[in-house]
Amino acid sequence: MQYLPSTLLLALLFIFSSVLANPTRPAKVPFTEPIHKRDATISCAEYASIANLSSISANSTIRAAYLQASPLGTDPTRAPLDQAELKEPSLIFDAELNTRCGNLTTIALAAVNTNFSMGVVGPFQVNAAGRAVGSVSLAALVSVILVAGLLL
Repeated sequence: MQYLPSTLLLALLFIFSSVLANPTRPAKVPFTEPIHKRDATISCAEYASIANLSSISANSTIRAAYLQASPLGTDPTRAPLDQAELKEPSLIFDAELNTRCGNLTTIALAAVNTNFSMGVVGPFQVNAAGRAVGSVSLAALVSVILVAGLLL
């Protein structure tokens, strides 16, 4: 009986979401270019930029730090990451481009990880990786509360 209110709430949410979802109208998906279609020539600088952005986008932790650090907000900052992710697969396997420029995707992956460990993501400074601001004091507070709860 103690779980009845939460079960009822979940059932109602499921019913409402089923009713509100209209299966007769498909979701609008933005048109994107096919991955294999691109300009005949691409510069090494453009390839480096695409490789860097797609490497940032490939790791969810680094991507989140990049989006949070951007002064533009998440939506405008997300667009170049998403576009680079779409363009990158055709560049990785382009033998002529990789001969001319080197495999910049592999280089960018290593550089992005190294930079992130030093608190840098793209052009932005971020907090040290793996440590939230105030995490030591928060951990101490949680520990004190847990110990106090066990003693009572």
